[in-house]
Amino acid sequence: MGGYAGEDGAVRNSVSGDAVVHGHSVQAQVIESLTFAAPQGYRPPVPRQLPSSNHLFVNRAAELGALTDALTSSRLISVSGLGGVGKTQLVTRWASTTGAEHFPDGELYADLERSAGVAAAAEESAGEDG
Repeated sequence: MGGYAGEDGAVRNSVSGDAVVHGHSVQAQVIESLTFAAPQGYRPPVPRQLPSSNHLFVNRAAELGALTDALTSSRLISVSGLGGVGKTQLVTRWASTTGAEHFPDGELYADLERSAGVAAAAEESAGEDG
């Protein structure tokens, strides 16, 4: 999308290539502030981003109960342990069965294992260059 001044001095917009503009558009050099107004009573959809739980999940009733009990005394729960012992499966199963009750505003999922891998790879490659 580009802008140009027409023969009458008015600014005109053009769209080139395969670009398509649907609806309203704003073209500006600098936007200092932007406000969006939602219709009265509008509520965005509740996010439910948990990954699917493994159907082979067994023998963790005590741990599931401990998570529920911990939530009664704390707003933040941390689950730690060696890699591969089932921390993600435990928390995913717990949140998928009790999430709507305890988290009415939704659940968000962040894959920290992948993020850590990306960060480690970046550090490793930075060390090779320096």
